[in-house]
Amino acid sequence: MSYPIRCKVAAIVSDRELVINAGSVQGVEPGMVFDVKGSLDVVDPDSEELLETIEVTKVSVKVSRVTDKVAVARTFKNVGPGVGPLELAFLARPQRERITTDPITAGRSWDNTVRVGDEAILAL
Repeated sequence: MSYPIRCKVAAIVSDRELVINAGSVQGVEPGMVFDVKGSLDVVDPDSEELLETIEVTKVSVKVSRVTDKVAVARTFKNVGPGVGPLELAFLARPQRERITTDPITAGRSWDNTVRVGDEAILAL
């Protein structure tokens, strides 16, 4: 087994769950956290020159199930209080981060859409 473990998104199950193409044979275990990576072009706002392309994390997922060849992982970060217009604050549960699977980038300057084939790297 080599660290960090590098693999790819093999399937997207839902807006909170995906499958990576690495399993127990590659050393993946339940509880491991993987960052799904993308890239961001940094452009000078004055000259519009491409300054750099940097690696960014689209989403982080935690492994919940592992087989020999694949692992299922879910989002786990809280992103808000989960309070809707009809909910009482003391009953609200935190909302979990969602996997973006459509091209709308929600105000970001980079595309955070998770796609099959995106690289996933073990977070150390």
